Amino acid sequence: MKKYLFLFLAIALVVIACQKDEEPYVRFLTTSVALANTGGEEQISFETNSSWVASSSEAWCTITPSRGGASSKSITIKLATNNGYEARTCDVSILAGGVSKTITITQSQKNAIIVSNKNYELSSDSQTLEVGLEANVDVEVIIADDAKGWVSTTATRAMKAKTVTLQIAANKDSDAARRTEVYIKDKASDLQDKLIIVQRGESTTPPGVKVIEGDANSVQHLDVSSDFILRLNGLNNNDVYFVFSNEDLRQSVSLPQLKGNAAIMSKIANRTYFSEPSFVVSGKSTVTEFNNNPPKHLKSGPDKPHYQQQNTSRLAQLGVGSTEYLFDADDKPLLSTVRKEISAHGKNLFVWVADDSWHDGGTKSYKVTQQMVDALAAKFLATGNDNDIYEWVTNATGEHWGPTNKSYYISETDDIHIWLMDIDGDNKTTGTVTLGYYYARDNYRKTSISASNEKLMFTIDAVLFAKPDQGSWSLSHFWPSQMISTLAHEFTHMVYFYQHEVLRSLKSNIAINEMSAQCVEDLVANKILTDGPRGVPYSAPSAGYSGNKEGRLPLYNSYNDYTLLDWSGNENETLTNYSKTYALGSYLMRNYGGAKFIRELLQNNYTGATSIVMAVNANGGSASSYGDVLQQFGAANLLSDKMDMGAGYIFNRGDEWSKSTINGITYNLGSINLYNYWPSPYIYDKLPTSQKPGSNLFYIA
Repeated sequence: MKKYLFLFLAIALVVIACQKDEEPYVRFLTTSVALANTGGEEQISFETNSSWVASSSEAWCTITPSRGGASSKSITIKLATNNGYEARTCDVSILAGGVSKTITITQSQKNAIIVSNKNYELSSDSQTLEVGLEANVDVEVIIADDAKGWVSTTATRAMKAKTVTLQIAANKDSDAARRTEVYIKDKASDLQDKLIIVQRGESTTPPGVKVIEGDANSVQHLDVSSDFILRLNGLNNNDVYFVFSNEDLRQSVSLPQLKGNAAIMSKIANRTYFSEPSFVVSGKSTVTEFNNNPPKHLKSGPDKPHYQQQNTSRLAQLGVGSTEYLFDADDKPLLSTVRKEISAHGKNLFVWVADDSWHDGGTKSYKVTQQMVDALAAKFLATGNDNDIYEWVTNATGEHWGPTNKSYYISETDDIHIWLMDIDGDNKTTGTVTLGYYYARDNYRKTSISASNEKLMFTIDAVLFAKPDQGSWSLSHFWPSQMISTLAHEFTHMVYFYQHEVLRSLKSNIAINEMSAQCVEDLVANKILTDGPRGVPYSAPSAGYSGNKEGRLPLYNSYNDYTLLDWSGNENETLTNYSKTYALGSYLMRNYGGAKFIRELLQNNYTGATSIVMAVNANGGSASSYGDVLQQFGAANLLSDKMDMGAGYIFNRGDEWSKSTINGITYNLGSINLYNYWPSPYIYDKLPTSQKPGSNLFYIA
């Protein structure tokens, strides 16, 4: 019995040993695989005696299934589309029992014909045109029948060329341009690309017509009043932009009708109207009108007995807790209390709060607290140097008040007042709101204007100032920070009134007055930590990001053909008034001295456009008229995406501040790229018949 069992085991061992002697193998039954560039699927068959794993060397070639047993004999490969211009290969491997076999998959390229430059604008001379070409197929050149008389090729045979050479005949028989399309085509399919050739005609100059030779690589200023021919060399298919400047501040002008060879290549421009500007402004229309057209030659009424003595005594007793009825812009009295007094730089600041806006007993939706008053006062006036609005603004603009030669003005004083009250009595923080104002009425004595508060005073909306973004109130929140910028803006109006109306008896210009106030906001933005009218974060010297809708400049881009120094009385154009004047002022500061330009503008002995010309020339400019300033400003608009422009054309210094220093205080102005804003600058592609007074108009030919 034991012998038979032993024999059975021996036979079993022999059988097993014979099975281990068969080696694993893999044999592909498919010998080659080639697929089109469009991709697709293909089945690959193979033989093996073991479990197997399949792999691909490229991500664009996938395999299913990726593994199997000895009974599974095929895989399916799937190729993605080949958008490249070269054929590509992939190795597919089968690993079974330590044995690996590989088959190469080939996918064809995407056939292409690419003409490197598709548009050519040529002179009227005969010439050879070398057209750069990329192609991975045999090509031929096809010239339209009606152009074969002036366009020919030196090689029409099939080719895989890097260059196609075209011979262009002279166009001497006409002053009209001629145009054709030349096709570079695949001989074996409908694949093709085309180029457009425009050749100018031989110019014939009519009698009396001025010919101006221009350089396509520079800004060229043309002073013309009749027909002219402009010849530009070296265009190299670049666009040509025209800036039409009308320096007449009162009259519109008719625009010329342009005719040119390049007009055939004109692009289309679409005006985008910016209907929802994202900025708010201060001031009231009645206050603005008074400040810029104040009453003159007033007869000051007789002082009440002991008026001067009583007034001096009243001012001496003024302090925290003092109460008084103050008159708002509508001449309505409102009981108010001094909540803060601070002295610095030889000046005294009194912060008043209307009793109905105070946290204790007030009735407004947002009420003012002592913390808010303390923060506001410290921002406006503080001990030390280079750390408050008072010093930053007066250093850049000049004195806000001093001696006068008219008896109807209040006396020279070291006191400044800020009044927090609900402007318009509307208790609003949304919709149409008034941030604040400076009212020159209060610079007059009561004997001349009975509603005068007889104070150098700014009025700030208390409800807006007290409104936090969320949670506890902070001066850095939106509305409080807007009020800080408003103080700098309105303080500039106070300086302008004193320097122009009082000291020099000059007629005010509303547009320049508002331009100056916005420029000062721009100058101190990174000092008061508020973004300002530029609409770019105050800490950034760069021009910001593309698609920016913040600040004044998006609205200006939509209406860049409006009269710059006209302050429209149309309420629908109020925001446009601010936008266009800031755009001009921001340019002037960045080219002509920054803070020094503003100081000269407010303190020179001129008004209107002349005051701008004089301030420009006092800071390195050489303008003979406002028209010169207008032209350079227009060119700077179109070049604002360039960071290497010379003086007179600078908007954009990249990541570099435009710096100016007065009395040791340095002011920083950030870069501006008008193309970064949305909408971008509007450029006409078809000229209108007329142009507004004192404006620029941009045109692409």
